[in-house]
Amino acid sequence: MTAFPYELTAGCSQHWEVSFTEYPPIDGWGLRYLIRVNTDRIIELTATPENDKYTFALAAAALTGIEPTVAKWQCQAIKGDEKYLVASGKVRLHADLSDSNVDPRSYPEKMLEAINAVLAGKLDNPVVETEYNGRRLKYMTSSELLRLRTLFLSMLPQNQGIRTIKVEFKHG
Repeated sequence: MTAFPYELTAGCSQHWEVSFTEYPPIDGWGLRYLIRVNTDRIIELTATPENDKYTFALAAAALTGIEPTVAKWQCQAIKGDEKYLVASGKVRLHADLSDSNVDPRSYPEKMLEAINAVLAGKLDNPVVETEYNGRRLKYMTSSELLRLRTLFLSMLPQNQGIRTIKVEFKHG
């Protein structure tokens, strides 16, 4: 792999290499990736320089305990007191299915299950307050819940279409 991965899975090792001609290892530059897993967890990966490129290795245990999410990452070039942001993006993190302590469902999937449970309950009982898996939904009408359900359905990865924008450049 020659670029930062689009997806990472907890419990799986990952290796990739990158090169930035502006920041070659031979000139004393180093690279590091920072992955913000959540508000209190950052994974820092330092490159191993090899000739004109940098190699990164993510250990299988580095993402232990993560739940599915999309995380931000940055790649920084560092030399002495100088530090530059050379690349950034987002990566989809997947849970390790063998980790029984982690719920592999995404946030939208969890919310859909809760909303569906409330809607099913509303068919038999007009109460406008319920608790499901520690989450409380109250004072929402069926139409409000259906709108919320539509929102979470659109957030599921399989329902997020990629849109292409056509851009033309004209000379003259």
